[in-house]
Amino acid sequence: MVSRQSQGHIRVRRFPRKMILMSFNLLSTVQSFFRRPHYESDATLFINQIKAARPETEANQLAGRALLWDKTMDRQAWSDYRAGEVEQKPYVYQTNAN
Repeated sequence: MVSRQSQGHIRVRRFPRKMILMSFNLLSTVQSFFRRPHYESDATLFINQIKAARPETEANQLAGRALLWDKTMDRQAWSDYRAGEVEQKPYVYQTNAN
């Protein structure tokens, strides 16, 4: 908090640390105005119903992910591939003027 004195100097009031910590704790316990406790969207409810009806769904998702994404990478093969690339021309259908 800043207050002005008559001489034109600015004096800064410092609050005690205990007061600052108490106000911070008070703010952290107050719930947000926009928070909706125990709210679940329709999409979340639908997904939870599917998972409850078919417990194997999550295992199938992980197996599907493993097909394309969960792979070990061969760094030597990738470096060879990048070394063999040919730079593309600005216009790919342009013929050589030889």
